[in-house]
Amino acid sequence: MNKTRTGGMTAIAVLNLVFGAILALTNLWVMMGLHAVMSRSFAGAEATAAAMTRLGMSLYYVVCGAVAIVAGVGVLKVAPWGRILSLAYAGLIIPGYVIDIFLPTIGESSDGGLVLGAKIIGSIIGSVFWMIYPVILLIVFQKPSWKEAFKPKSGVHDHNVNFCPECGAKVNSEDSFCQNCGRSLKDASIPQRRGENDVLPDM
Repeated sequence: MNKTRTGGMTAIAVLNLVFGAILALTNLWVMMGLHAVMSRSFAGAEATAAAMTRLGMSLYYVVCGAVAIVAGVGVLKVAPWGRILSLAYAGLIIPGYVIDIFLPTIGESSDGGLVLGAKIIGSIIGSVFWMIYPVILLIVFQKPSWKEAFKPKSGVHDHNVNFCPECGAKVNSEDSFCQNCGRSLKDASIPQRRGENDVLPDM
């Protein structure tokens, strides 16, 4: 199996690392600001509730960012878990951005008029922009060539690597004869590991 990392895979890995770092760090910064808002004695109940909601969303984004960073490392290594975590990141972040559109801004009131409308439009545009990359991940990692590249490696004792029942040497399931002792392997029950006492039928 070819495990060579292509240029496209390297680009995806770097983007995972970059987007993940930006997402995690910016939301850690936001969480610090929200903590300051909630600690003010004059903060109203509405502002505190909005801050709590936003704090939970920021924590969610930090987790998503961490997943993206680990996924980037996995894609660099062309490891199966790199593909799995990349898809997990995309599956987690897209609903988050959709929910984010409807979350209130701290200090936002219902009678904000044009200002409130502008904030909503800006939130929608921002969320759609940031959703482009996760959608690309979902598309790219479903391509047959990428699925093949990120398949788990076959184990040493899988159905393709067996042992000769006569001498215990490694043989492949398609071999007709043992390369070590010359024993015929046709129609034989070949043990998966050394030490099994399989007996060949008379030929």
